[in-house]
Amino acid sequence: ANYRWSFEFNFSQSAEEAIFLDSYASAQGVFSALRNYGLRIPDDVSVIAFHGFGEESPCRPPLTTVGCRPAEGLHLLFAQLKRVLRNEIPRFHIQLPMYVKEGGSVRQPV
Repeated sequence: ANYRWSFEFNFSQSAEEAIFLDSYASAQGVFSALRNYGLRIPDDVSVIAFHGFGEESPCRPPLTTVGCRPAEGLHLLFAQLKRVLRNEIPRFHIQLPMYVKEGGSVRQPV
């Protein structure tokens, strides 16, 4: 019932087309709430979440997720940290490799 105000506000006062969840674990609750309000996934609202490692989506349609592969970025991180410790560079920026795991919760472009 805690989601009631949030969904009533968001969907009655705006034209939301997608929801991005920072918590993979909350997807089932969001799917249920959307359905309780008569919204169809992905026809009315697309849902995408940050992927938790080793988790499979219990949602129907299966949840589309994005994530990163930290193991692939760790070697970059440590290489740059070594350079900072050797005073070769003052700071650094790295980009972690990202991926999208297609489910069925995102509406395809027309």
